[in-house]
Amino acid sequence: MPMNYSLVIEPFDVWGFDYMGPFPKSNGYTHILVAVDYVTMWVEAIPTSSADHNTSIRMLKEVIFPRFGVPRYLMTDGGSHFIHGAFRKTLAKYDVNHRIASPYHPQSSGQVHLSNREIKLILQNTINRSRKNWSKKIDAALWLIELPIRIPWACLCTKWCTVKHVIYLLI
Repeated sequence: MPMNYSLVIEPFDVWGFDYMGPFPKSNGYTHILVAVDYVTMWVEAIPTSSADHNTSIRMLKEVIFPRFGVPRYLMTDGGSHFIHGAFRKTLAKYDVNHRIASPYHPQSSGQVHLSNREIKLILQNTINRSRKNWSKKIDAALWLIELPIRIPWACLCTKWCTVKHVIYLLI
C-alpha cells in the first residue's frame, strides 16, 4: 500500500516576507517590509528606515509572533537581510523553518509580490504629488487590501453565532 503524505497547514502557519523600496523619504522611512500569510492572504506591513535584518527580526517579534503566533514556515527571497546570521538564529530559536525562494523562479514568492503591487497601487492613488506622506497611509492601504478578506469571515462568524444562538434557545 503506498504511503500518503498529508501536510496540514493552518492559517498563519506559512508567511512570506519581502521588502519594497527605496521610496522617497517619508517621516524618516524609505522602505516597507511586507508580510503575507499564504493561507488566509492576510497582509501586514510596516514602514522602515532601512532594509536590514534587525527590521526583519523586529517584524517577527513585534507583529507576527504576538498577533498570529509562531509560524511553521517563513518564505523569503535570498536578500542579505533574510540570510543574515542573527535573522537565522532568531528563526532557529523559535523553530521556524526558513525557505528561500529561487531567484529564477519568482512564482515561489508570488503572493508577496502581488501584495506589494497592491500596496504600491493604493499608495500611488492616495498620496499627494510630493509623495512624502506614504508612511502614514500604509494602514489605510492594508485596510483596503484586507476588506475583501474580512467581509466573508464576518458573515461566516455572524451566521455561526446566529445558528449557535438559535440552537441554545431551542435547548
